[in-house]
Amino acid sequence: MSFEPAVLIEGLGKVYRTDDRPVRQLVDRTIGRPVKDGLVALSDVDLVVERGETVGIIGHNGSGKSTLLQIVCGLMEPTTGTATTRGRAVGLLELGAGFDPDFTGRENALLAMQMYGSTDRAVERLAAIEAFARIATYIDRPVREYSSGMFARLAFAVAAHVDADILIVDEILSVGDAAFQQKCMRFLRRFVTDGGTLLLASHSEQYVRSLCRRVLWLDRGIVRALGPASDVFALYAAECADDEVGQTEKEGLQVRAGVRPMASLPDAVAEPPAIEAATRPKTFGFDPDSRPTGSDGDAIEAVTLRGPDGRSSAVFKGGETVDLSVRARTGAAKPVVAFLVRNALGRIVFGDNSGALLSASQKPATVRFRFRLPYLATGNHAVEAYLLDAEEDPPLLIARALDRCLITIQSPHIGGGLANIAPRHVSIEIASGAGTGGLESRAAMAGSETDAV
Repeated sequence: MSFEPAVLIEGLGKVYRTDDRPVRQLVDRTIGRPVKDGLVALSDVDLVVERGETVGIIGHNGSGKSTLLQIVCGLMEPTTGTATTRGRAVGLLELGAGFDPDFTGRENALLAMQMYGSTDRAVERLAAIEAFARIATYIDRPVREYSSGMFARLAFAVAAHVDADILIVDEILSVGDAAFQQKCMRFLRRFVTDGGTLLLASHSEQYVRSLCRRVLWLDRGIVRALGPASDVFALYAAECADDEVGQTEKEGLQVRAGVRPMASLPDAVAEPPAIEAATRPKTFGFDPDSRPTGSDGDAIEAVTLRGPDGRSSAVFKGGETVDLSVRARTGAAKPVVAFLVRNALGRIVFGDNSGALLSASQKPATVRFRFRLPYLATGNHAVEAYLLDAEEDPPLLIARALDRCLITIQSPHIGGGLANIAPRHVSIEIASGAGTGGLESRAAMAGSETDAV
């Protein structure tokens, strides 16, 4: 059986005309005269994206990322070469592009679904879009009255309910509030886990590396490298450091990393090796992104986080002792309450679970977790609560609460990274005298060793 990739790009080039004389442009287009003088946005780009693969596209502003994605989406014609997609491709290039400002959100959602060819079960899909967007009565107001956040919510909700095979995303994941960003990341993780194909262009290394296995680096329309995300970003970072790394060292890094510039594709695309399936985030033996399977009697009723003073709060500092309360009710045979803390990218930072402390009961029970908050990076985080049935192996997810507890972390975050233990004791030894061999000891105490997180 022949292999058919989800996206096949061969010899793609795009030149924007700079001759602004209408008559000259009309003649050129009528007779098919090629563009000789113009702005070269893309030049001889080749790329094969296999079904179920995730590929990031990086590069400086003006490198051709958006042009490439617009051509793949069919919104723009290439000057040379071809871009072929197999399956329903949905572009999230500019949220709400094509929305009529005088139509209501509901009307725009229906028109967008018709444009994408997803008119079946329209009423059900509209209800799901409304629930996803959560813009209340504004769904029936003209979109010209929307704030930018409401506009983004509706547009992303529409794109999330059109059954795409290929999702093409261009730098939209930084819009909206913390809850909206978490919802976007959950949708993208589920899309990838379910075998969808993703093309993502972004300036954010964290966004790309959290979602994509391979990365294509574009520089002024030319492919500089294609390979594993970590390796290509290493080359990209070296390039961005004002050429501090010499060309010889860069070439050595490229060879060691196994990253190669894209060569032209052969006439026939051979059957590729099997692709490793997208791994689901497995934590505490369950998949936090799976769909709950509980009944009406299984629910998480409240999630509350309190600071050292015992008061409910949404702002915390690294190193503080906090109390997390989760109130739940269930009839499960072996109920377990778990929680996760995610950063703004949707990455799991840490979590815990109650173990076998609960017993089956339809009456609400409150599980309290008391812990010292790690020194997390300053920014928005989400605390998610889960209700599991440990009678199954792995535990079965029966209920969850995702957007009820959004917090802001304020930390010195001395060590960098997602979290650090914050150094508790630092000492320096300095020679105290010439030729004496003696040592003078200086120490800075930031707390006892037992305080380390």
